[in-house]
Amino acid sequence: MGDLAQLRALAERLEKATGPDRELDRVLHYELSDVDGLELVFGVPDYTSSIDAAMALVDRLLPRWGMSLWRAKSWGEGWCPTIQESAGRSQFRAEGSPTAALAILRALVAALIDKEEDHA
Repeated sequence: MGDLAQLRALAERLEKATGPDRELDRVLHYELSDVDGLELVFGVPDYTSSIDAAMALVDRLLPRWGMSLWRAKSWGEGWCPTIQESAGRSQFRAEGSPTAALAILRALVAALIDKEEDHA
């Protein structure tokens, strides 16, 4: 997984994203996944357009964390996920994201940044 500077740069890219982005999918895959060469056969997952792919990444990187996702008009029609440690100590949101997949990814990267800062 990426270092703190890489995670912050990734958070910036996700914040600027307005919809599916295959280049961003590749960056997410190579910086956050354990690259095993299978992407050469099956391709890089569609993290920025697929709720299932984004949630699978959360499950892989933050096992035993809980997640909820809702759409709220109070945040300008955006998607609002919450990712929370099972012990309930840490909670991360990405309010007002343009798509559900981007909302999940923004909250995921926020949680990963927090974890890296705790270990720094």
